[in-house]
Amino acid sequence: MIGDRIRILRKSQKLRLRQFAEIVGTSIGYISEIENNISKPGYELIIKIKNNFNITYDWLLSEDGEGLLIKENDKLLLEENQRLKIVNEALEDKIINLKRQIKIKREGIMVGVKKYSSSFISEEIEE
Repeated sequence: MIGDRIRILRKSQKLRLRQFAEIVGTSIGYISEIENNISKPGYELIIKIKNNFNITYDWLLSEDGEGLLIKENDKLLLEENQRLKIVNEALEDKIINLKRQIKIKREGIMVGVKKYSSSFISEEIEE
């Protein structure tokens, strides 16, 4: 069944459901339903899978054939693409952490400014 083929394809590329779903532009739940033969993929999704992973319609839609029909250069490009996605995710995490640190420092500065201005105002009043 096509769900089995898609699972074989995804696992052969060492992709998690989330990664595979992002590549083909759909949800994790939908891919899971397809892989478990609960749902069938639409024509547009089949085209996206075929184009993104350079497989043939025959392989994807038939129950014949053992191996994936992926060109070696395309396979290398897919692997590099996955590595770049991992690096990108790590960089996004670092950016988020840096933004949090900046926010914390800003809040600390604002607290310090308020304390300083409060003490300055109270000194003015006392005089």
